[in-house]
Amino acid sequence: MPTGTEELDIKVYIDYAQERTNQKGPYVFATDGTHIDQSSKTNCFIDPVTLSTFGMPLPMTKEWNDKTTPTTGNYSRFQIYDFTFTGTGGAVWWNFNQYKKPGNSYIFSISDDAAIQSAPIELTNDVIRNEPLFFSYSKLEKKGSDNQVSFKLNWKNSTNSDKDIQLHFRTDGSCDVYRGYVPLSGNISTFASSAVVSGHNTKFLTEVTVGTYIYDQYGRLLGQVANIVNNFNLDLYSNAAFIVTDVLYNKKQPNIIQTYSRTESNYNTSKPVSTSTTPNDQFNDIYIIPCRGRDLLVLTSFGLNFCHSFNDLNVPNPPGNVTFLTPSEDPIITPSGKFSIEILNGKIAFQLAKLYFLSKWTAFSQTIKTPNIPPVLPTFYKDISGNATVINFDTQSTTVVGTSTSFLTELNPGDRLLAYNEDYQTIPIGIVDFVTDDLSLSLVDFPQFSSVDCSGNISGDVR
Repeated sequence: MPTGTEELDIKVYIDYAQERTNQKGPYVFATDGTHIDQSSKTNCFIDPVTLSTFGMPLPMTKEWNDKTTPTTGNYSRFQIYDFTFTGTGGAVWWNFNQYKKPGNSYIFSISDDAAIQSAPIELTNDVIRNEPLFFSYSKLEKKGSDNQVSFKLNWKNSTNSDKDIQLHFRTDGSCDVYRGYVPLSGNISTFASSAVVSGHNTKFLTEVTVGTYIYDQYGRLLGQVANIVNNFNLDLYSNAAFIVTDVLYNKKQPNIIQTYSRTESNYNTSKPVSTSTTPNDQFNDIYIIPCRGRDLLVLTSFGLNFCHSFNDLNVPNPPGNVTFLTPSEDPIITPSGKFSIEILNGKIAFQLAKLYFLSKWTAFSQTIKTPNIPPVLPTFYKDISGNATVINFDTQSTTVVGTSTSFLTELNPGDRLLAYNEDYQTIPIGIVDFVTDDLSLSLVDFPQFSSVDCSGNISGDVR
């Protein structure tokens, strides 16, 4: 994660340990962006919060807004007909403008009725689990400097109700993160063919009321509270839907779990995302990237950048959350299902798109300095006829015998002797002690492998 179009080929060369000047490790460099040569980056992006390196998000490329790249495929945006408008009159009170080119649509309300403006706008087709999204908006009314909620982004799935996610963006550029249920105190138990709920360290008298729906820790509805006896006993209107024994429980209610503001140091000082703009500027971009098994990474063009880790998701590998009674290897950071937008306290024009990333990109480390010149990469030796040179060696002898080899001119004491099989797998033979002639040499120690252990032709090599 991020999901989408990322593909990455990695070549790893493992060599003997060699110290770097004033640094730890031999040739290793951090892939979190801290040791990348910025001038070497091509089509890649280092996010300013976690310093993770990945392909450039397409809305950050020049092609996203230029006049020549069609708004199709991975560059497409959702159009007005992709949404269901739940307010009075439906889509009648909504229109769109196309910015710079066809398909680059910003949708806005043509009504002054606050109830119509704020009614949920649902994406007609479901989003997939942990799908990255791009949301862009423009404030049509730019006055005011309060911190009222300007718009809400909502994910909802009836199967995983406890994973409902809401992001509430305020006019001052801050964001409230909501997630599912409110956890309640203590543990509860329900019984077969009974409406009775018993609790341990529970606070029924103060935390629930008649009519409250209670759920177990897996998001399953147990029932609705009909009568509260005391802090440790209550009755449901009907028999409990599931039998549970001494488990955590919750009630359904939007539950704010964290607030992030533009003034906090949520990101690295070498952030590549511009923070010079404000949420009142003409266009404001938001990148929503579920990633790393339990994190929701939110990057914006107006200086709000944060990564929220959900503590109900398990790490390390494989990350997972609990689905009913079986742990799942598929973490639900944002659930599949309905995605909706609510616009509050003033008009905005908005754009929504699936977020894809460039699949071909490169980044190199900064220059790594070592006390000595590193050994060169292997050379595959052949004789004058173009045939691979063959060597024979054994674990019980330090002598290496060659065929069509040129040990005297190609090897020196202290050189490392390697061999390759037909699959180009590397076999370390040993360190050269002395060279007898072109067809014979002696190693410092016995080899760990013999030539008969290695399939295919063995070709001598040194670096």
